Amino acid sequence: MSKFITIILFSTFWCTLHAQEFVVTTPKQKRNDFAKSFVFVLNSSSNYFKNIQDKPIKGLDSIFTDAPVFYNKVKLKGSVYGRIVHDSIPYAAYYFGTYPNLEAVEATYINLSNLIAESLGGKVLFKSIDGNKNTPWLKQTKIAYTQNTGFFMFNIFVELQQNEIDSSINLLLKIKGGSPQFFYKIARNEPIKSFMFASAFKSQLPAFQKRKPQGCLGDIPTFVCRGTRKQGDTTVVIYDKYGFTDLPDAKKEFEATLSNMRVSLTDDYVYFLPPFESNKLREVYFLKFDDIDTAKPKMIKLTLVQKSKEDYILELGFVYR
Repeated sequence: MSKFITIILFSTFWCTLHAQEFVVTTPKQKRNDFAKSFVFVLNSSSNYFKNIQDKPIKGLDSIFTDAPVFYNKVKLKGSVYGRIVHDSIPYAAYYFGTYPNLEAVEATYINLSNLIAESLGGKVLFKSIDGNKNTPWLKQTKIAYTQNTGFFMFNIFVELQQNEIDSSINLLLKIKGGSPQFFYKIARNEPIKSFMFASAFKSQLPAFQKRKPQGCLGDIPTFVCRGTRKQGDTTVVIYDKYGFTDLPDAKKEFEATLSNMRVSLTDDYVYFLPPFESNKLREVYFLKFDDIDTAKPKMIKLTLVQKSKEDYILELGFVYR
């Protein structure tokens, strides 16, 4: 995970296993107008920018043409203007000017990304992508806000878009609305609780990542494979474990198995907590770091399920989507 700009340390798992609220600390630099305004807009993303949205624009906006557009109450230093765009997911957008070619805009493009990193106190994760014929942009830098245990899903985008008429380049900043998913990072120094489980589990990973669902992957002691479960276009290969004496025993086994999974998956993977469901006492999903922003990533889940008042099941699932 050398892509991390800041070092992310992993603390005790159950001390951090709770919903992460997306709130960015206001910068201390009193004279940094860009940073203060940017963080204010970013913190407004959780309520889809309702507090900074102004009246609708009449007619077509010259830059943002694909969805209803509203004026933005917050000005960002260096931008020409800002908008709130009501796409399938609303986003705040800022236009930073038009340039004759890539060479002319390159330094400003990099500087804008650096200004954002500075505004977030360096607690950022960058991912730069070159566009293709299927993307509306030539270049895009995705930016995620990090904390000491992990990072939020990319929700800040610096883009270069080419005008079809004269091939000039627009520099844009977009901030996606809504509360982004939080991903936990896996530490490298966690002890193994069961070498037998860890070795068997790890040996199944290459086949899981390369193949389409073909039933049970192989033996993973002390779990038993129950076959596949399908829902829509998702197939899950299910392994489970019964026989717990009480809830504390089941929780203890869940934590031990979770620790073994983290050790086996290493820091190529991250994990997140799905929305709570009443019969699922604890649940964690793992996926590869490189797959966090793909449409249908393969995932591995561990769930502690309460079947009845005194009946608990530990379920290990390999999720194909």
